[in-house]
Amino acid sequence: RVLARQRHMPAALAQFERALEIDPGFGPARYRRGAIREERGDEAGAIEDYQAALSADPGDSLASLRLGHALMRAGRYREAEAVYAAAVPPPEQLAIFAYRSGLAALAAGDCATAWSEFERSLEAQAGSGEVMQALARSYAGCPGASAERLRLALEHANAIFQARPDYAHAETLAMALAANGRWQQAIQLQTRLVEASAAGEEQQRRWARQLLEAYREQQQAASAWPPD
Repeated sequence: RVLARQRHMPAALAQFERALEIDPGFGPARYRRGAIREERGDEAGAIEDYQAALSADPGDSLASLRLGHALMRAGRYREAEAVYAAAVPPPEQLAIFAYRSGLAALAAGDCATAWSEFERSLEAQAGSGEVMQALARSYAGCPGASAERLRLALEHANAIFQARPDYAHAETLAMALAANGRWQQAIQLQTRLVEASAAGEEQQRRWARQLLEAYREQQQAASAWPPD
């Protein structure tokens, strides 16, 4: 672990491998090796090690978090959601686990569970801009949100935009405006975002144009974030 903290990764990996030769089920070494594998882009190896670390210690919340993140990156959203839900984190980590569980549910297309998890996360960490953005976007970008949730979408979007009027928060605000039927305001704001995205990546430009076209057709955003 000292070698890893000093960024001597090959030497650290050799020590973790040696520990696992002595005891293949030693959870801390599986977790640490998984972190190195993840850093090197070996997602399959990282997932295997994090799963083994959890088998050795089901209460290892860090292994749960890293495993859930790795499964998310692999597109295995339901598995990630199950990992987050099964974890027993300390009180200070309740918000992040609920938030990540909500993201996994949202990615899997389960808006109702996503809303519930995001709301639980905000209860655990009141005022979190990150969670408020997820709530605003999921309320605005999922079908079937109640009038109260749509009202909260606009309330949350306004709050985070006032706190930090950057591109992402402006996009969230436009989504919430559209979801509440305030089409002209949404179109005006999204038009500015299309112009601002001209220097960005193609994915961002494409998504900005898609949102603008939807608002012009008086349709809300089709999803909380771009599907890819």
